[in-house]
Amino acid sequence: MLTFRMGLAASAKKFEQKETLCSAVSSSSSSSSTSSSLQLSSVIVTIVVVVVAAAEAVVAAAAPVVVVAVIVVAALLLLLLLLLLVVVVVVVVVVVVVVVVVVVVLVIVVVVEVVVVVVVVVVVVV
Repeated sequence: MLTFRMGLAASAKKFEQKETLCSAVSSSSSSSSTSSSLQLSSVIVTIVVVVVAAAEAVVAAAAPVVVVAVIVVAALLLLLLLLLLVVVVVVVVVVVVVVVVVVVVLVIVVVVEVVVVVVVVVVVVV
């Protein structure tokens, strides 16, 4: 029981360190898109810290078979979170590319319209 409490105390200290890290990173950011990415990163870091803290607490008090199971589950959760982060990044990149393409097409259309109007005016005047 003493080892379990020591494990929880160590986990609480790591959680405080995570909070300090997240607040330092978010205070250095000023962009709104970066802020939303940092919020997502903060949530992921919080989940990882909680999973690792739970795994450490179980490791301090559990049998070796349970320890291996907890480590495997924590690793799978971390891989799942990494996959989620990759999906979010891909979606953001696709949205940015689509917006850029739409803006470029609109600019081209406006330029072509202006050229057509100028040609029509020149032809009518001459």
